[in-house]
This record gives sequence, C-alpha cells and structure tokens, in this order.
Amino acid sequence: MKAFFPTWKDGKLNSVVNQFTRFVGELKQGDAVVTYDPGQRRYILGTIDGDVTWTTENEQHPFRRPVTWSKYAPRESLSASTRNSLGAIQTLFRVSDDAAKELALSATPLGAAVAAQPIPQPNPKADASLVEQLESIPKKAEQFIEDRLGKLDWEEMQILVAGILRAMGYKPRISPKGGDRGVDIFASPDGLGLEGPGFSSR
Repeated sequence: MKAFFPTWKDGKLNSVVNQFTRFVGELKQGDAVVTYDPGQRRYILGTIDGDVTWTTENEQHPFRRPVTWSKYAPRESLSASTRNSLGAIQTLFRVSDDAAKELALSATPLGAAVAAQPIPQPNPKADASLVEQLESIPKKAEQFIEDRLGKLDWEEMQILVAGILRAMGYKPRISPKGGDRGVDIFASPDGLGLEGPGFSSR
C-alpha cells in the first residue's frame, strides 16, 4: 500500500489495510451482512454466497463478494442506540449482537407488501393542548433567562455584556479591577476608540 500510495499517512494506510483484510480474510460464505440504503432510509440484510472475486468493471473496487439481499429494516423502526451503532465511520465493521437482534426482529422480506397505516384522525383537545404548550415556550424561556441573569455576579455580567457587544460587531475591552473610573467595558468598531460609534458600560 505504501508503494502504491506514498503520500498517504500511516493512519489512512492502516485503516484501508484493515478493511481489506477483513473483507478478504475474515468474511466467509454464509455470513450475514447488512448495508444502508440512504435513498429509502432502510437497512438491507443479506447473506454472503461465495468467495472473493476480481472484476475489471470497477477499478476503484475490483474485489467483490456475491451477496443475496433478502430483507430490509426501516431506519425509523430501530432504536436510537442501534441507529448510532450502525453509523460507524469504518466502511466494514462488525455489528453488535444487540443491533443484530433488533435488525432481525424489525426485518421485512424484500418485495413484501407493506400494510397501510391508518390515517390519524384529528383530536381537537390534543391539538389545542399542543398549541398551548408551544405558545408557552417563549415565555418560559424568557423567565428562565431572567432567572439566570439574576444569579450572575458583577464579573460574570461584564463577560456576558462584552460577549453580546462582540456579537454585534464591536471589539470590547473589559477594564481591569480597580481604578476604572466607573467604566467597566469600553467597546468600539476598531477596538481603539478611533472609529465611532463607541460604547462604554458602567
């Protein structure tokens, strides 16, 4: 690999070699495999049918293994922990036992008719309750912010105000402790006070 890809870093070389070793040496006929179909947001399950073969059809991926794909599991049918475990960085990795069991339980034969889901009927009481909850969120958020601001000491308040001014495009300077002549923060667009408008906080 180093001879063919001399510019690759050791980490990338090791990762590719490990993936290739697993694909060629560890997998065998009869092993269960799974791949993800992002277009339909589902995992497709299958079984390896034979040994590694070489093809000239695809120069980037010349090594192939025949697989019979037989079932699928919708991504939404799996728990968050299983979905996270199936989102590994590696191209080829071993699925955990728990994830494999959940995939098997959620799997449906490919081509099988999917039962139509009943259309949910509107529930005026539930809808009204949801609207009330959503409308109350901004007010609760304001109250939470006010409570948090009320607990800040003067030094924390200085840092907060300086951060707000920085977000507004100013370059603030917090006065050192001691003789600041009543000015806690000085801010201006250029940070030097030569360019207006300036701002001072007491």
